[in-house]
Amino acid sequence: MLSRMKAFVKTRPRLYKKLDWLFPIRTDTERWMDRFSRNLGRPASFIQIGANDSMRNDPIRRFIIRDGWEGILVEPVTPIFNLLKKNYAFLKERKLIFVNAAVSDRAGENITFWAYTQGFLETLSDKERIQSMERSSLDRQHLLNYLTDYTETDDKVEGFPVPVFTVDGLVGKYWNGVMPDVVAIDAEGHDDSVIMGIDLRKHRPRLILYEWHHLGDKDNSLRRHLEEHGYEVSKIEGDAVAVLR
Repeated sequence: MLSRMKAFVKTRPRLYKKLDWLFPIRTDTERWMDRFSRNLGRPASFIQIGANDSMRNDPIRRFIIRDGWEGILVEPVTPIFNLLKKNYAFLKERKLIFVNAAVSDRAGENITFWAYTQGFLETLSDKERIQSMERSSLDRQHLLNYLTDYTETDDKVEGFPVPVFTVDGLVGKYWNGVMPDVVAIDAEGHDDSVIMGIDLRKHRPRLILYEWHHLGDKDNSLRRHLEEHGYEVSKIEGDAVAVLR
């Protein structure tokens, strides 16, 4: 009953906005971000890569609503992208720019993005369906890793073309070439490629938030790259925060 009530609230952004503040901050990452936002002393600018629908496990939605953050939200999966826009539609006065695209270390007209097929998604519960849609990735193997209980997988995963930008390219096109304060990334194992597409000699975000736990062997090399460019990296559960020194 409680889980159904929570699901109902999350599909109604205005109600979610009112009731969410009745609950304490739930994760260590969100506590860290709360301190960052309060200490900044002004609304932050941001770019969020892999923004999803913003309603589930989103590390910055609270601060967009509460603290007036403004920025760019990027989501490659079209059905989820449409939900994302709908879930922020009540913030009409806010400068929020929505981009239906993928982000990598190189820009191009199209890149293959991988998702579970509609036929497979229809066999899942509502909760499992949303979780599975959130796993869409530039890496086909990332989706297959969640299908170990199935003997046949080719009919459960499909690729589709999406335009691809670098972070620098998005900032140049949509934010007057000025790097926002915060770069928040949830790219399902592709976070390192997103960060490598930022020219950190030219663009210096105050904070880069990314998921390290999907990176495997790439985690250490990414950390070294960030530290060499003047960032201090700390791990918080499955996330990492890189703060400009």
